[in-house]
Amino acid sequence: MQMHKLDERDIQILVILQEEGRITKTALADKLNLSLTPSWDRLKRLEEAGIIDSYGANLSSSFLDDFHLVITEVELESHKQGEFSRFEKAIIEFDEVLSCWAVGGTVDSAFRKGSQSASCQTSAYSYNPRVSSASPRG
Repeated sequence: MQMHKLDERDIQILVILQEEGRITKTALADKLNLSLTPSWDRLKRLEEAGIIDSYGANLSSSFLDDFHLVITEVELESHKQGEFSRFEKAIIEFDEVLSCWAVGGTVDSAFRKGSQSASCQTSAYSYNPRVSSASPRG
């Protein structure tokens, strides 16, 4: 990984963006006491260097109170070549599946599901005849 030298203004940009990710270019320049072009150039440099990976949003706690994150362990009926990748490609097509991993031990795969329903039913995932069991955890 390449090290990047950050000066005080670069760090100030990062702090501001962490607090106000949707700040306008003009407001950012004002907070930095810079004109628009140098401020924007610094921001683009930080993005191009990979220091700023993406911009996001903080979700409200009232929304998260009703949100459930469930890890479901899956055991496949067969371990033939291609079965794992076929399962992962099929399961990731569900909008509520956030990620899927191949794991070792007594479980073959695990996926992370987000839902606003407290119900952790796995019937939606039992469509796949290659799944011998699916157990939600969490």
